[in-house]
Amino acid sequence: MPLRIHSVVFPLVLTLMSSFPVYAVVPQCPPPTPLLDADGDGYDDTMVIGGAYDLFPTDPTEWYDTDLDGIGNNADPDDDGDGVPDGFDFNRDGDPVLNAYDPFIENSFEWLDTDGDCSGNTVDLDDDGDGVVDVVDIYPLNPLEWDDTDSDTIGNNTDTDDDGDGIIDRYDAFPLDASEQLDTDSDGIGNNTDTDDDGDTILDVDDAFPLDSSEQRDLDSDGIGDNADNDSDGDSYANGIDV
Repeated sequence: MPLRIHSVVFPLVLTLMSSFPVYAVVPQCPPPTPLLDADGDGYDDTMVIGGAYDLFPTDPTEWYDTDLDGIGNNADPDDDGDGVPDGFDFNRDGDPVLNAYDPFIENSFEWLDTDGDCSGNTVDLDDDGDGVVDVVDIYPLNPLEWDDTDSDTIGNNTDTDDDGDGIIDRYDAFPLDASEQLDTDSDGIGNNTDTDDDGDTILDVDDAFPLDSSEQRDLDSDGIGDNADNDSDGDSYANGIDV
């Protein structure tokens, strides 16, 4: 009886497995335009980062050999040499991604294509296609972010205070410089560095009103600059009648 059950169940399992899609969830990417293709099979003969595309440069019927057993994948019944025939193998190239989610099911060096340009992430210099190359992109897999000035793990495009100085970007004259926030005279030099913040030619150290270009002195120290104070010396006599 056990033998009879086995003889019935095993073919049934094979039938069910063969009905499953080997790959279908993501579209398959075509090979890149070859730089050198001696046999005209459409696969590049040259070695690139991510592996050689055509390991059989003189055979137009073969290009990949995932398990490097000398038999091209087109003829090899078990491409990755894992003992599972290709027809029942849910990961034919033996990389970290199952066929259904792998846009390069026969290239064991590629399994992700973040920006969908059919240049796998292994060889793509800009994985997310945001125009910023991966080596300088803080978020190489996020096309909406590429910089994080204050290193708070929130990208600048989302962060309301890019430089983390406590002043939100909208009100920060220098949103990417944590050491500066204001530029009173709009001369491009932040107030923390500028020796004449209001640009009235009076240095801040000598200016009673360093952030007001219309005032420089306050003779009577009443908090009203001499230019606006009707009684500059505070002697109770208006400037116009004070002698």
